[in-house]
Amino acid sequence: PDTLPKETIVLDSTNLAGIRALTGRSLYAVSGLTIDEEFSADEGVLVSSVLNEDAILSIEGCNSWSRGRATKDRNTEKFWCDRQDIQDTPTSIVFRPPKSQLSIVHKLRVYTSNTSTNSDPASFILEGRVKPDAEWEVIGSGDLDLPLDRNNRGIPINSSYDSGDAALSYSEVSLSDNTKAYWDYKVSFPATRDPTKSNLQLAEVELPGLLLPFFPISHSCAPGAQTSRWRKELDAVDCPNTANLGEGTYKLFSDLVSAKPDVYNPTIRTVTREYRECDSIDAYKLDLGMVQASDGTCWKHVHDLEHTIFDLTGADPADYTVTGSVAQVSNAFVDGIVDDPAYPIIGNLDDHSVIDNSSNSPLDQQDVQDAFMTLEYNPSREALLVCGSPGEVATNPFASDHSFDITTPQKHGVRTMNIWELSAQRHTTWAQMAMHADDQLRQRQSWALSQIIAVGLPDSGMVFYEANEPYPSFYDQYVRNGFGSYRKLLKDMSFNLIMAEWLTFKNNKSLQHNINNGLQSHPDENYAREIMQLFSIGLFMLNMDGSKVLDGNGQPVETYTIDDIMSYAGAWTGFEMRNKRGGASASNRHGERSLDPLYINPETRDHFPKSNLYDGFIGDQIALCNDLPDRAFLRKGATFMLLGSDPTPTMLSSDVALESDPDRPQMELLPSSPLFARLCSQDSTGDCTFPAKVI
Repeated sequence: PDTLPKETIVLDSTNLAGIRALTGRSLYAVSGLTIDEEFSADEGVLVSSVLNEDAILSIEGCNSWSRGRATKDRNTEKFWCDRQDIQDTPTSIVFRPPKSQLSIVHKLRVYTSNTSTNSDPASFILEGRVKPDAEWEVIGSGDLDLPLDRNNRGIPINSSYDSGDAALSYSEVSLSDNTKAYWDYKVSFPATRDPTKSNLQLAEVELPGLLLPFFPISHSCAPGAQTSRWRKELDAVDCPNTANLGEGTYKLFSDLVSAKPDVYNPTIRTVTREYRECDSIDAYKLDLGMVQASDGTCWKHVHDLEHTIFDLTGADPADYTVTGSVAQVSNAFVDGIVDDPAYPIIGNLDDHSVIDNSSNSPLDQQDVQDAFMTLEYNPSREALLVCGSPGEVATNPFASDHSFDITTPQKHGVRTMNIWELSAQRHTTWAQMAMHADDQLRQRQSWALSQIIAVGLPDSGMVFYEANEPYPSFYDQYVRNGFGSYRKLLKDMSFNLIMAEWLTFKNNKSLQHNINNGLQSHPDENYAREIMQLFSIGLFMLNMDGSKVLDGNGQPVETYTIDDIMSYAGAWTGFEMRNKRGGASASNRHGERSLDPLYINPETRDHFPKSNLYDGFIGDQIALCNDLPDRAFLRKGATFMLLGSDPTPTMLSSDVALESDPDRPQMELLPSSPLFARLCSQDSTGDCTFPAKVI
């Protein structure tokens, strides 16, 4: 897990018990909540219209129309509908509220437009429905006797539940017999004052009525941004679609749950659906059942407050049952305390929460701070030395932040700069180095290499088009390897995220892995082909003078076959992004580490032998680790890389249990050892500087 700029605490059962003992506060995570639709009409609010500017609408029965939003924008801007040759077809406007909120309509008001009294609607039909796939139900119908006085365009409407705007012209119809609550409404106008008129015009539609309270849980598929909470089902054998979600809805929430969360929590994830839409049949489902995440885990849709930690000190203990740090409660109990400042929310069970300068009591109390401020954001509760990405920071651990990725995600606010300004920054950075750096020969060599091993530009659909840092970092590989070996350059490029995105081998999985997961899919062959065709040996074998080698029939000899490509495709499986961790780019928009080299995931790696181009196999002449002599790691020329304080070799992603594995022995150097002296590299004060690499 990642490190944070402030000290954090894991709000697990053990730490909650410790905080309860220190403070005497009754801190418990609530559980046992159900997803239901209980509400009381007595708690509703009478409003001038249950519609608002954010209501989503659709219009039927018009050849064309303009200013549809004018029908509910709270002013007298005109809505116009062309009904030429379809005068017998009612003009209908469907309104969908943007929130999870039912309403009971008591009246219909229609305001006149600024022109043509003969184009006024003369009759109406108002219908409602409780969900998108339900049948429309008639609430009321009848004549509309709109006044002949006209309303100028664009005048704000100041109305109330009791009365329309007295300064404007409108007609009101009572629907007092209606007592049923609906989500959606459809207002239809079958005819105009003059039945022969080819257009219909009006200024505003209001539906005065009772707006019912928000439900304590979200309608996760309702229009607008909605949140939902999901709990991992630890004992699930399979993950059935218990809510019968549509295929699109199921994939939508599977993707949301699979995405890496902003706050690390192993069992609870709260997700927000913003832009993608659910299937229409699911638009008002409350319980979304279960979905399977991309890693195979099963997640169940739960109440929005499930596992939320409350301070229940003032509550009656008879109202809940405690097991460990979890309190079994009812929905009614939580509804009564959720907005009461006497019962503050501390966080969520198993969240990693900031404790340094926390505003949440009792995390802000001095005794709690003293007891828990030493905890860092990692499962083992031990401080970690986190190394920067290649070229990111100096070896001095106290060096300042050297990042320059200043992008702000668009959905969370206004960008610091637009993408064209960011592109200009990248170009300026490269141009300054390429033309003015002292090592001009290296810079020119780097430019030449970039024309051979090339990737797409930032505006070509790549994921990094809004970020400054990844592309200059990618180009730095040409610079670093400009006077080195071509093999080393190819290796660095092959472990780079941008190359893996561009030539589509990121998250490439072996055939065996795919079969085990129900897919008959071979590994992607793109990079296996391009690294030979474009980056190394080319299509045909060459003589020393550059001419093509010919076979007995005078035809050029190909360097590889389709069989070679299929074999090599297995070599480019398992390449994945590293988990997010501490460092200068940890706070940018990307959940994973965009600057770190990829790592090879053994679960998705192809483990079978891969043939080479010379009737052998890759790795034939490379000694296995168990074939090396003892202490081979001490040989001259061995390279030691600083990985931080975690002793496992996969850069903070291995199981902590491996530290004590007897089959993975570890070496502890004495301070008197010459190797210790090289790795420590003392400064003038005698402190270790720990270089990133020692050869």
